[in-house]
Amino acid sequence: KGKFYKFYIKKAETVQLISFLHMFEAGLNEEYLASVPGYMTEYSKVKLLELASCHSYDEILKVLKKTEYYKPLKRIMPKDGSQPELAKAERALRVHYYKHVLEAAKNELSENEYKEIAKLIGTDADLINYTNAHRMKKYFSLDREEIEKRSLPFSRIGLAKMSEVYACDETEDMELLMDKTVYRNDDPDQTIESRNARARIKAVRHVIELTS
Repeated sequence: KGKFYKFYIKKAETVQLISFLHMFEAGLNEEYLASVPGYMTEYSKVKLLELASCHSYDEILKVLKKTEYYKPLKRIMPKDGSQPELAKAERALRVHYYKHVLEAAKNELSENEYKEIAKLIGTDADLINYTNAHRMKKYFSLDREEIEKRSLPFSRIGLAKMSEVYACDETEDMELLMDKTVYRNDDPDQTIESRNARARIKAVRHVIELTS
């Protein structure tokens, strides 16, 4: 009954909203209907199926008006009435979710449990940020400031260290810096995805060992 233990539904809602926004941008609203898990219609208070009939960002906000996701998405709405960047909407939803989990964990769990949750969230954010930064640097040559604007404000290794990664001119240099952290990659043939999967498994295994 605790607020923290509802995190799974919150995460599922966040994933569904991000998934819809991607499909909405691609004009695949009808396909979204088939992708919504059946259990979500029972446990979620968000009217996810109604999103499929939306044809503008204003209509999306109207469906979400009485939910906790309205304000985060409303805040990124451009003042000129144009459509917001998908990356900004995705970031707003992820930040809202992480803040919810951290606040609930701090209020309902022990200090040590809270620290472990914060570490897991920091790990998740680092890996998401690194993957996105690597792609933004490789394909769009974005500088540190632009990458930071699109990054999540959470980190296990520290925002200053991640800023150093974003400042690299080449993706190879980004990889070398990451190898000096807890996300060291000992296999030169590993992809970013396999590095991330390995880091997540390591982080979760640590938590399981603590609770076993």
